[in-house]
Amino acid sequence: MFRKFGISVVFILAAATFASSAFAGMMTDQEIVCPVGGETFVITGTASCSTMGRRLSLKPVTSCDFVTRLPVCPSNGLPVYRDFEEGDIKALERFMETEAYSSLQSEQPYLRAYYIAKAVETADSQEPFFLLQNGVWYGEKDAKLDELYQAELDLINESLPEEDRPFWLAAGAHHAWASGKSERAAQLFVTAKSLDSGENDYLSGYLDRLDACFRGSLEADECSSDTHIPKN
Repeated sequence: MFRKFGISVVFILAAATFASSAFAGMMTDQEIVCPVGGETFVITGTASCSTMGRRLSLKPVTSCDFVTRLPVCPSNGLPVYRDFEEGDIKALERFMETEAYSSLQSEQPYLRAYYIAKAVETADSQEPFFLLQNGVWYGEKDAKLDELYQAELDLINESLPEEDRPFWLAAGAHHAWASGKSERAAQLFVTAKSLDSGENDYLSGYLDRLDACFRGSLEADECSSDTHIPKN
C-alpha cells in the first residue's frame, strides 16, 4: 500500500520510455486507520499515476507528486510506513510504550519511521534503508538523515538485488557528492561502474552523466538531484 521501493530493470526501462497524459494523476481522499489506537484520518491519494523516468537522485518522475508519501497518525505520531499485520502491531505497541519512542516525536516523520523500523523489523530487513531513501527524496533536509542513509547503504549493499545494486550505489554516490563528501562519492561510484555490464543503456547513461558531473565538466544545473537521467 505504502511501500514502492523496488527499481527493477524492467520497470526503470519502461519508465524511461513511457509517458502519457492519459495516465495523469487523479487526486482522491484516502481513509487510513492507525494500526495502534484505531484512529481514522484522511490523506491525499490518487486514483491513477504514471512514472516517467527518474532523476539523478533516482527519485521517480511521476504525475502524482501531490500524494501523501508517509501518513502519520495525528494523535500518537506513528508514521504508517507500511501495512502492519497483527504480529507487527504488537511489536509496535510495545515499542510505543518506551521512552525511546517518546523521544522520537521531535524527529521528522521519515527519521521517526526509520528508528521505529530499526526497533520492530527483522535484522535483515531493508525497510530502514528505503525509509531513509524516501526521506532523502521527500523529507526535510537533515544532516542526521543523510549520515544514516549512507551508513544503511553500506549495511545492505551486498544484499541488494544484482540488477538494482549499481543504481542504488550510484544514487548514493550522487547523494554523497552533493553533500560535499567527494571521497565517499568516488568510492561508491567506482563500485557502481564495476557492476555495469554495458547491457543496460539506461544504467550506462546514468553513470555517464554522474561521471561528467563528478569531473566538473557540466554546469551545476545539469547535475542537480532533480535533473532527469538522460536517455542514451
